[in-house]
Amino acid sequence: MKFQSLLVRILCCFYFIVAGFLLIPYPGFQHDEVVFAEPVFQRGLAFYCRPLGARFIPMMINSYAGAFKTWVYWPIFKVWHPSAYSLRVPVLLIAALSILLFWPIMVRAGGRRAATVATILLATDTMYLMTSVFDWGPVALQHILLVAVMYGFVRFDETRHPAWLALASFLCGLALWEKALFFWIGGALAVACVAVWFKRIREHVNPRNIVLAAVCFAVGAGPFILYNIRKPNSTLSENTKISTEELDQKIEAAKRTVDAHAIFDYIVFDDWMQPSRTPQNALESASLALRDATGTSQVNEMLWAYALAILLAPFAWRTTAWRPLLFALIFTAVGWALMLITKNAGGSVHHVILLWPMPLMFLALAWSEASKRIPRRIAVPALGVVVTFFAAENVLATNQYLAQFIRNGPTVIWTNALYPLSADLTQNHYGEIDGIDWGTIVPLRVLERATVPLEAVDVDPNAPQSALAKMNRPDAVFLGHVKGLEVFGGVNGKLDAIAAKQGFVKQTIKTFADENGRPIFELFQYRAR
Repeated sequence: MKFQSLLVRILCCFYFIVAGFLLIPYPGFQHDEVVFAEPVFQRGLAFYCRPLGARFIPMMINSYAGAFKTWVYWPIFKVWHPSAYSLRVPVLLIAALSILLFWPIMVRAGGRRAATVATILLATDTMYLMTSVFDWGPVALQHILLVAVMYGFVRFDETRHPAWLALASFLCGLALWEKALFFWIGGALAVACVAVWFKRIREHVNPRNIVLAAVCFAVGAGPFILYNIRKPNSTLSENTKISTEELDQKIEAAKRTVDAHAIFDYIVFDDWMQPSRTPQNALESASLALRDATGTSQVNEMLWAYALAILLAPFAWRTTAWRPLLFALIFTAVGWALMLITKNAGGSVHHVILLWPMPLMFLALAWSEASKRIPRRIAVPALGVVVTFFAAENVLATNQYLAQFIRNGPTVIWTNALYPLSADLTQNHYGEIDGIDWGTIVPLRVLERATVPLEAVDVDPNAPQSALAKMNRPDAVFLGHVKGLEVFGGVNGKLDAIAAKQGFVKQTIKTFADENGRPIFELFQYRAR
């Protein structure tokens, strides 16, 4: 039994890592994916930092995200220069580690059968994989911290050793610093624990444990607390507003996260986008052949899996799995409810996926306990068939993303045209490069390790002074997306209009295409008539 359990974990992590490696090289750097890394290469780019001797230590990336990921990648980028692999392999491995750490939690919750179901479905979950590999959320560190916090509190309950309480509390603080949205997850965790295990929690409440937990939490969240002292209550005042707007959009986002459809046409183009690209090797040919053989799979069948879990949940009643099942259900409901009532939150996959892996805990416990109500010789094969079916659907959805990367390429904000652009800017010294559109500067700054002078220019027809100042400099070159592909719609036309009023004419220096041959970026200057 132990060998079988070990084999399941090895195979699941092997699949997860291999699938991630296959996806890694296709997109370029996306702004939100790499913004954390700017302070690694240029001190002044930290949103909030503190002096330590002659150095300035980055503390916050913005008002709600801490610089913990910056700290993690600081030594990595010092020895492994920024690339698709150095950026994405670490978060892929962190996500795989969270799968491994989830196993002992599931074993305690419902036994090895439930742990097997949860591990297989988590490892094959397309959105869990995609949002971890392309960590623009960011979410990978949130997942590992959540699972580690849960494991730490479980071990404290089992052993009553204060070191586990200290570790779990410290990790809670660290998770809050890493991303203030841990308010949702931490709040859901607290509500679910109190609702299900109030009596057991009360046994651990004493002055010593309260002080220990508070101190360790404060240490973990220290940079976050310091920032909100220096700028009083900045995080909550700027980012937390109660609103019931966009409920339909948020419900749709949750659905699309579950069924894996969430980021088609966000990270990868659909088949209508031309020209298409032919496969370049056997693996790419195999991916397209699998897609052709099985048909387009832009959704999995996990909505039916959760519907089945809801129907089967009563079978866990009066079993040891009932309380963990109820805990997972309350956690998911409370966490999602907090997203629903927070303005500008919960409407995207990188918010909804923060609830993972708790929905799969609920699903696995319901399925596992229901299967125990029938003879083992029937239950185990039947459960195996069901799990295999849903896992296979997940794999096909993941392959659909891979096939569209191969054939259609990534979208503009993830474009691989970034790489030839970066190579050209490094080789040719144009002077200062001034980006006019979102996503043109930060990815380049990280990819080039801040070796090329890059600045962002505000294009505002009502306040054109900054743009005109650049036009009057012969050593300044503008960078934008080609017309029609702008992220800030119409920004090229606005800049042209500003230039025309002052008698400037646009001169294109060079355009840069993605691997499909589509022009994406444009370098240009303005000259007086």
